[in-house]
Amino acid sequence: EFASIIIPLTINWSATDNSFLFSHHTLWFSADPDSEFVFVDSIAGNLSSHDWIPDNIVTDSSRIKIISTDRVGLSDIDTSDYFIIIDEVPPEISILFPESDFSIPEYMPLTISWYASDNQAMDSVSIYYSNSGGDNFQFLGQVSFDVSEFNFTIPFGVTQSAQLKLEGHDIYGNVGVKYSDYFEVSDNTHPEVTINTPG
Repeated sequence: EFASIIIPLTINWSATDNSFLFSHHTLWFSADPDSEFVFVDSIAGNLSSHDWIPDNIVTDSSRIKIISTDRVGLSDIDTSDYFIIIDEVPPEISILFPESDFSIPEYMPLTISWYASDNQAMDSVSIYYSNSGGDNFQFLGQVSFDVSEFNFTIPFGVTQSAQLKLEGHDIYGNVGVKYSDYFEVSDNTHPEVTINTPG
């Protein structure tokens, strides 16, 4: 069984007592066999389940401990089997440049800049370009997590709806996507003329 950092895990238990009344239950968590259990929450005595969102940690040997305490202070403890906690949180990306209302001629260099972060660790950022309103993105390149800009030359194609797409990849394979605002690519292609007659 496994849990995810962003998805609540429902913990169920059963507790019995000759009085049928419990004061409270306490929930404890250990990330690995060498870690002490740390207090997570106190739960009302009449409940036997609790939705818990795991801490921002990835592990293959975490455990949950429940301590049930009755009305006179007597208690019992049970500990779960080991279970896995995985990371399913995608990276977040903010495009710093280009901004809205940006315009650039064809064949001119453009330097894209961004800020990317992840709850665990970034791996890389992939960059794509479209001059057709978000259709047919062209892959431009991929840079490592510690790079925050990319330079390329605007290709042929006049448009009011050029767009960039950035994909942030973290070390666990999660992908976060960010699209730029549309921007203008203006005409920078020289016309061609050919004399037909006289030949």
